[in-house]
Amino acid sequence: MADNSIETGLARFVAAKLPEVSNVVVDEVDRIHGGASRETYRLRLQYDEDGQSRERRLILRRDPEGSLIETERSVEFAA
Repeated sequence: MADNSIETGLARFVAAKLPEVSNVVVDEVDRIHGGASRETYRLRLQYDEDGQSRERRLILRRDPEGSLIETERSVEFAA
């Protein structure tokens, strides 16, 4: 059975986009409620790079299923 969790999907995405890092772990994923335009989550990204452990706290915004939103995420990010 495949693991399709947000944690696993994001860890795979980061590992594919940043081949120089290893031991990628995404955890502490919490949905932030409020606002109706996008699903918003806070999370912790951990990985090893250049022999050192690194940690970043990030925000993930994604379109909800069946979204009718027309605003591009890049425009929202810039704002």
